[in-house]
Amino acid sequence: GAEYLLLGEKPVTWKCRDSILILLSMVEDLTESVEGEAAASVWRRFLPPSWEQFLYPQEHPWNKPVFNKEFRFKPKSPPVALKAAPISVDEVEEPQVLDNFFPGSNAWVYRGPEGVYVANDPHLGTSVPQLWYPIRLKRSADEWAVGAAIPGLPGVVLGRNAHIGWGFTNVGEDVDDLLEEETSSDGLKYVARLSGATKIWKTIERRPYVIKIRGAADRKGEALFTHRGPLAKRDNLGDKFYSRQWLAFKPGILRMPTTQMMTSTNWDAFNLAADAFTAPAQAIVFGQKDGGIGLRVSGLGVQRKRTGLVPQPALE
Repeated sequence: GAEYLLLGEKPVTWKCRDSILILLSMVEDLTESVEGEAAASVWRRFLPPSWEQFLYPQEHPWNKPVFNKEFRFKPKSPPVALKAAPISVDEVEEPQVLDNFFPGSNAWVYRGPEGVYVANDPHLGTSVPQLWYPIRLKRSADEWAVGAAIPGLPGVVLGRNAHIGWGFTNVGEDVDDLLEEETSSDGLKYVARLSGATKIWKTIERRPYVIKIRGAADRKGEALFTHRGPLAKRDNLGDKFYSRQWLAFKPGILRMPTTQMMTSTNWDAFNLAADAFTAPAQAIVFGQKDGGIGLRVSGLGVQRKRTGLVPQPALE
């Protein structure tokens, strides 16, 4: 293809691990949150508690159960005006550009006299190569699927077959945390756990890596890890080290039952296939040829003792 000609590359055999990497990149695109949480921490350090809670609320009035229970949270306005001296131009190191807005996806299903309609508009970032490709798979007159596919992942991701149609929107589940680690003065160890008042130290794992660059020398580096996740310093968080605790790092999390979904012929079969969809958590709309419609959420979340919206100590 033109891409190989322009890049001067030759195609190589696709492997299962390549599909896993594609899925991992999708999970990160839809669940990554630690960078935003780290960036927001600079405001939390300087704002009064009332303003911090107002601008970065831990709850939201829309965050309530769909059925049975009413959530009565109401946001409170800060009791006093924020007093701060004007910031001079000299104090601003670099101009700040607001580029972290999140366009929302749309999906709905409708049943009327004319039949069942499923509509889906997943708002994901543009890329090269493009993320979505139209695809039609056919095995017989009654066994086919048509819709949108992600290169590298098997089957139709969003679409319909002769019996059902379905669409996804992202839940936005927070499954990505930063944990503040205590490291030794020589940078070789970290506190893995506490045994009463005793600190149990463990050696930081170091994994060398090489980045190959065309026309230039290779760049070598070393990645650090605790048993909780990758270890690094973070912008806006000072000189301490933080482990990234991300659901996708857990063994057995990455599964993509697209083949089972696209071959389902009714709600029961589709629902069973969707149960295996773990990450990223998705809201799924469903329409059936005989008139049945449905909405469900599929995926895993994280149970915490405290909020995951701000970095937390690793051992508390």
